[in-house]
Amino acid sequence: RGGEGTLGALLIDPSVYDSLKGLLGEAERSRFVRAAVRYYIEQGKENNDSDSGKDSSSPN
Repeated sequence: RGGEGTLGALLIDPSVYDSLKGLLGEAERSRFVRAAVRYYIEQGKENNDSDSGKDSSSPN
């Protein structure tokens, strides 16, 4: 508990804690951004498919 040893020193060091917290926060944001991009890409594909279906069925 007193921070003896390497692991204890790392756990007690506020700069290490802040760095880990920032790194984990970036990972969460990255996961959210990837999911959001995936969602919008899928929505775009669905809209393009429905638009192309309308165009192919309408007379020229």
